[in-house]
Amino acid sequence: MHLRFYSLPILVAISTALTMTGCTATGSGDSRVTDRIGRPMGSARVTYETSGGATARMTVALPDGEIYTGSALSVSRNSEPHAGFLVGSGKVRSSLLIDAGTREWEGTIEAVLAGSAGRTMTCRLREKKTGLGFEGGVLGTCTVSDGRVVAIDM
Repeated sequence: MHLRFYSLPILVAISTALTMTGCTATGSGDSRVTDRIGRPMGSARVTYETSGGATARMTVALPDGEIYTGSALSVSRNSEPHAGFLVGSGKVRSSLLIDAGTREWEGTIEAVLAGSAGRTMTCRLREKKTGLGFEGGVLGTCTVSDGRVVAIDM
């Protein structure tokens, strides 16, 4: 009994410490910026920070100094539930089989970022490794409300 009494505070302390230390992943890369008709405008710096969930904090710094920030979301969809009958082997009565559906990652990341000069940037990215988010690499574009385009390959 004494061992159990003394080990409980230790287990609570360990559990609290593990909960408080979150796993955060960060990354960055340089991307090409073009104007609305495709002329090169320089490089943008793209950074992200995620805690391992379906969202990430994304920042894009354009060559003119304008900075866009916001949340990026890994898009998933739920498959539809299914119902059917499963016939048992050697049984006269069949059983009802219900599939509640599943969550499937599409491999798409979408974001709407707010700029420091009042403009917005919409991003549509594809995960290079579906289900891993930014950590598995991304490819796609972000478009500023004034027509500039950032080509992202990280």
